[in-house]
Amino acid sequence: MTSNLNSLGITRLTSANGNGTFFILVPRTSIGAFLNNLFGLNYIPSGTQLTFKIYDEFAAQNLSVTYTFQTIAPSITIETPTSKTFSSTEIAYLPPLPYSVLPEKHYIVINVNDQLKAQTIPSSTLQAELYVIVENSTGGYVNSTTATLSETSPGTGLFTGKVTYYVNESKGKFYLFINNVNMTNLEKVVNGGLIVFEYNSSRLELL
Repeated sequence: MTSNLNSLGITRLTSANGNGTFFILVPRTSIGAFLNNLFGLNYIPSGTQLTFKIYDEFAAQNLSVTYTFQTIAPSITIETPTSKTFSSTEIAYLPPLPYSVLPEKHYIVINVNDQLKAQTIPSSTLQAELYVIVENSTGGYVNSTTATLSETSPGTGLFTGKVTYYVNESKGKFYLFINNVNMTNLEKVVNGGLIVFEYNSSRLELL
């Protein structure tokens, strides 16, 4: 599809220093509105190419530059109390039993790298929400809750946070708690149970 710069809200090119260097600034929202008007899209598909073509009357030549939009898939890694590096899979051991005073709390640190989402509002520090899902040894769903991650600084795309897990006792039965939420009877997950972290790039809020 071919159009002029007016479609992107650009009516004039100027050289700030008068040295012949011109900058073209196109807000992402303008591109989104352009695609929405033409094709009814509310997003920029991966692989979309935006080409600027300018005819330089002084040099009598055509100039062009092409920008390709690519989807950068987010990544998620975790670090457990017994691990020394972040990875996509770790072993999280249950605290020792029984308890005599208070439950011993363990932490799982979570890092999510989402560069694409961070660039939607690069000047603001964002928060991201992910699902924390408990599964049994066969992968069956048991229960779930949510956790909130915070961007380390505006535009970095690195969201970090942690969840707390521990075992508590009530009336002779033991229960797995995550972030103070009673997830399940420990018997359902004590051997081979899983804590799964599921991240959806669209689940994001401003701090």
